[in-house]
Amino acid sequence: MNLVLHSRADGEIAGNHSAFSAPQYFEDDDKELTLRRFDFVVANPTLSTKNWTDGLVDYGRFDGYEDRPPEKNGDYAWLLRILKSLKSKGKAAVILPHRVLFRGNAKVAIRKSIIDKGYIKGIIGLPNNLFYGTGIPACIIVINKENAAERNGIFMIDASHDFIKDGSKNRLRERDIYKIVVTFREQIEEEKYSRFVPIDEIRGKNGYNLNIPRYIDSSDP
Repeated sequence: MNLVLHSRADGEIAGNHSAFSAPQYFEDDDKELTLRRFDFVVANPTLSTKNWTDGLVDYGRFDGYEDRPPEKNGDYAWLLRILKSLKSKGKAAVILPHRVLFRGNAKVAIRKSIIDKGYIKGIIGLPNNLFYGTGIPACIIVINKENAAERNGIFMIDASHDFIKDGSKNRLRERDIYKIVVTFREQIEEEKYSRFVPIDEIRGKNGYNLNIPRYIDSSDP
């Protein structure tokens, strides 16, 4: 249905399988079963997947990031899988809980490694209570592998205050989405809303903590 709504009804679907234990997309005629890589990935994975390691087949998806995602929380497992599925100049946008930006333990080492590789181009903070089944705030992490080694900062947007109540949930209006898209595309810095944050500030001053309020004060006076 998602493909139909986005005018991609001829899209290829491989369902009813776990993305971690039985991935379905591999390079053509590859006897070694190398995961297929894509130019673009757009993903809204299940938030905070539990026991994501059940039946796990690795395929090298979690190598090179200093640590592995914790078994009881698959948020970073999804992010590393997406990174593995991108070509060398691939781009992605993935929705994850806001807490992935600052949680500790193994997540610190993984987050540090991803930041040092320069893969994160931007972070967009969203309002809470947007999604069915959970009221937790989420964010969009924008990945761009192209020229990652030269990336010297991350563009952040705090869009958490722009929404309308719609029954029991919050909803982004067309104007809210438009503002996010234009601001990010043009890299427009606006007080209390958006800012390009130098990588030295993320590393040195904040110890790889990406919590948006550390960099953008959007509180009311």
